[in-house]
Parts: sequence; structure tokens; C-alpha cells
Amino acid sequence: MFLSRNNHPVNLLTHHFYPAGKVLDGGTGSAVAVDAEGNIYVGTNSAIWSFSADGSQRWKSDAINVTERGSFAIDGTTLYAGLKPCAYELVYKTDDEVAYPKELRSALSGKALIWYNTLWDTLCGGHDDDLALEDPDAAFGFLIDTLGARIIQTDRSELLLKYLKSRKLHE
Repeated sequence: MFLSRNNHPVNLLTHHFYPAGKVLDGGTGSAVAVDAEGNIYVGTNSAIWSFSADGSQRWKSDAINVTERGSFAIDGTTLYAGLKPCAYELVYKTDDEVAYPKELRSALSGKALIWYNTLWDTLCGGHDDDLALEDPDAAFGFLIDTLGARIIQTDRSELLLKYLKSRKLHE
């Protein structure tokens, strides 16, 4: 595939980007975008790069990288990078809606952590901090065992810590 602006070709081959014959750091890359001025943005697994239309490097950011599932979008002067998140906060109002969070547990397994907020009952299907005062298994245990929670946001941190230690889930 070739992208071109002002007769300056940019080659895109097998997820590697070669501006003016240069090979970028990083073994894989998957995000490429071109803005209205012809500036090119490329993400690899080691950095995000920007090149002018003639292929000269404008900048490189080592602080951010793009995984195999990364993507870019440009809106005016803003570059949006779709990166692989390390966690997802899942929200559901009632146990009648629990089928989808169960599906997401399987879909996210090994890919990202699952986070639930137990501050209010409508954020975690009623398995909230108030229920945890009466029955920690029905609140925290359900979120951990049934829905795969690895992160729990709570106002009852001492109770959660005691619960996790009792189950040998925390030292």
C-alpha cells in the first residue's frame, strides 16, 4: 500500500512503516494516520512517531506506544490514539443485566483487568458497599468470583482488605 502527498511516497508494508527508506524502532506497529497537511503519524510497539509529508521526522514520543490493536484518528489538530487499555470499568444496574458483564469476563480474560465501582448499587447490580456491610460474599465475592473483578473501587477499603485477606487474595 502507498500513501502519497506532493509526490512523496510513503510505503506501508507488513505493519512496518518506511518513511524515506527508514525502518522505525519496534517490531510491530498498527496505527497510521495522515492529517490535512500531509503529516504522517505512526505507532509501533516502542513509540509514536510523526513525519512531515516529505518523510522527515517531526517528533517521536517514547512515553506512549501502540499495540497490535492500536488505531489513530485525526480531528482537526488533535491526534487520537486507540490504545490497549489495562483495565475496563464495567457498570450494570441490576442483576437482570448480569449476562453482559459475564460475557465480558470471558472476552477480557488475559487481556485487561475488570474494575467495578461499589459506591452505589446502580453501578454494580446491587453488589455495593452497603450490601458488603451485611454480606461481603454477596457483594465483593460475587464481583470477584462471578464477574472477574480485579479492581474494586470502594468507600469500605478496610472491609474489602479484611475480606481479601480472609480469602487469601491479598497478603
